[in-house]
Amino acid sequence: MARVEIPQARAKITETPTSLLVAIPATRNWFIVLFIGFWMCGWLFGEGAVIHTLAGGKTPLTANLFLLGWLGAWTVGGAFAGYQWLWNMVGKELIVLGEQTLAIKSDVLGFGRMREFDLAEVHDLRVDRPSRFATLSWGRSGQGSGSGTIAFDYGAKTFRFGLGLDESEARQLIASLSHDSTRGILFKPRQPDRSTEEMKMPVQIRSITREDADVCGEICYRAFCAIADQHNFPHEFPAMEVAKAVVNAMISRPGYYGIVAQLDGRIAGSNFMDERSPIAGIGPVSVDPEVQNHAVGRQMMQHMLDRVAAGGAPGVRLVQTAYHNRSLSLYAKLGFEIREPLSVMIGAPLKVSTPGYTTRRATAADLKICNELCFRTHGHDRSGELRDAIKDGAASLIEHHGRITGYTSGIGYGGHAVGESNEELKALISAAPAFSGAGFLVPSRNGDLLRWCFSKGLRLMQQMTLMTVGLYNEPKYPYLPSILF
Repeated sequence: MARVEIPQARAKITETPTSLLVAIPATRNWFIVLFIGFWMCGWLFGEGAVIHTLAGGKTPLTANLFLLGWLGAWTVGGAFAGYQWLWNMVGKELIVLGEQTLAIKSDVLGFGRMREFDLAEVHDLRVDRPSRFATLSWGRSGQGSGSGTIAFDYGAKTFRFGLGLDESEARQLIASLSHDSTRGILFKPRQPDRSTEEMKMPVQIRSITREDADVCGEICYRAFCAIADQHNFPHEFPAMEVAKAVVNAMISRPGYYGIVAQLDGRIAGSNFMDERSPIAGIGPVSVDPEVQNHAVGRQMMQHMLDRVAAGGAPGVRLVQTAYHNRSLSLYAKLGFEIREPLSVMIGAPLKVSTPGYTTRRATAADLKICNELCFRTHGHDRSGELRDAIKDGAASLIEHHGRITGYTSGIGYGGHAVGESNEELKALISAAPAFSGAGFLVPSRNGDLLRWCFSKGLRLMQQMTLMTVGLYNEPKYPYLPSILF
C-alpha cells in the first residue's frame, strides 16, 4: 500500500507589523498553456500576414477596410490569449490585509487591478465550494463577484477569491486571515440593527451568581416546558431538578459566561455563553413565561452579541428549537444565519463495538490530534470543551488502521463529535454507554447516518436548527453538534 504524501500549501503568507500578505500562485492548466502556445504561433503568422498585405497597398479599399477591422479584432483576441497564457505561467493572486482594508489583486508581472474593501464591512469569511463551472475558469479570480474557494459578504454582494485552492487549505487560510497574531481578531461578527423593541421594558442585565442558580433553574424549566406544551412536544428537561443542575453546572464551570435579566428587581430570565473555544456558543436562553414576548430575551441576546464583538471572537453560534417560530424570528433579526437542520435522536444506548474501529477513552496526550481533526473539519478547534471532557472522563476516540480518525466529547446534548467518515460516528454512537441529556443531535442532511440511526431502533424526538453569526465553514467531514453548536 503506497503512503500518500502530505500535500504542501500553495499560498505563501508573509506577516509584517502593519499587514498580512498572502500570495497564491495560479494553478497551471497545462492543456491551456500548450493549446494557447500553439494558437499564438498561428496568431503571430496571421497578424504578420495581414500587416504585410496592408503595407503592400495592392488590395482594394473595401478589402483594406475589412482587413483593418479583422486585424483589430485579431489583435484584441491575441492580447487576451496572451494574458491567459501569462496568468497560467506566472500569475498570482495577492491578498493584502491591512489595518483597515482588505485588498485583492490578480497580478501578472506586476500588472493587475487592486481592489480595496473596507475591513469593517467584510463579513462572514468562509469556504464556499465553487461550482463545476467555476473550476473551469480560464483565468483570474476576483472579477465582479469573482470565482474562488473563499467567499465573503460585502454590503449586498458576495465576493470570492482563492481560485483553485483546496477546501482544506482554504480553511487554514481563513484561520490565518481571521486571527492575525500581531493584531488579534480582524473579522468581527456583523452587528445587527437595534430595534425599538429593546425599549419596551426597563430590563437590567447583570452577571449571574451562585445564589441565582435555583431561581434561574426553575425559570429555565418552566420556560422550556411551557413552549414544548404549546406545541405538543416532549420536555427537554425531565424534571425541575435537572434544569437546576444544568444551570448550576454552567455557573460553576470556568469558561462559561452567564447573565440574568431583572425586571423591577426580580429575575426574569437568564442566558449563558460557552467561551472555552475560539467560537462561542450561546444557550440556554430562558425567559419567565409571565414576561415572555416583551423583549427580555432580545436584550439578553444583544448583550451576548455585544460581548462577542467587544472580545473579538470570530463567531458565535446557537442551536434553536425548530418548532419555536418566535425564537427563530428573533435570532434571524439579530443577524444569525440558518446553517443546518438537526435531528434529536433518542433511544436506548447500543453499547456494541464495531469491527475494525477501536474505541477507547481519550487522554490529554490525544488532545493535539483531536484538535487537528476538528480544525480540518470546521476550520477551528473546540479545545476548551474537549479538554474539560477529557478531565471529566466523558471523551472517547476511534482508532482505525492505527490512526485516530474520530473523537467525541460525549454522545449527547452536551457533547460534539467529528470523524473522517460516517463509520467513525457510527462506531462512537454504538460504543456510547449512555446518551446524555435529551439525546444526541445528527445533521439532518446526513441521510446515511440518519437512516443508520433509524435502523438501530433510535427515534426522532424533534428538529432543531444550527444558526451562526460570523465565521462559519461548511464542514469537510461528518460531525455531530452539541446543543450549543
